[in-house]
Amino acid sequence: MLDCLVDFHCRAAEFVENCLERQESERVRMVLQYLAEHHRRLQEAIADYEADAERAVLDTYIAFALMEDDTPESFVDGLSCPAGLGLEEVVALAQALGDYPVTLLNDVLAAVENPHVAEVFTNLRDLEVQERKLLSRAVDTLLDL
Repeated sequence: MLDCLVDFHCRAAEFVENCLERQESERVRMVLQYLAEHHRRLQEAIADYEADAERAVLDTYIAFALMEDDTPESFVDGLSCPAGLGLEEVVALAQALGDYPVTLLNDVLAAVENPHVAEVFTNLRDLEVQERKLLSRAVDTLLDL
């Protein structure tokens, strides 16, 4: 499941980077650049977390499976980023990208029975929630420039 989160943040960063290339507004480009960097940082942080986590906890079976339309790939593929995005659309994109991993982790937590495994996913969810708040504040600051 941690690999799924790493994959999501990788795909999100790539999507935002591709979106950035089609935009002309400097403000929109600045916010998208920050958003891409945000997802790259989370990708690295979760990969590091996975590398440092207790192997026995990571190897614990969880009775949870993503439906085909709930995978990171299908979620990101379902997003659109036409040229000429407005700031409101960029904010909505940032919110959607921030909501996906939190929803995913909440779904996983509902299926977890082992308290040690639940602690790992709770910590990851809390990290995602905290990062979503930081991103929101940063985007607000960028929009005020």
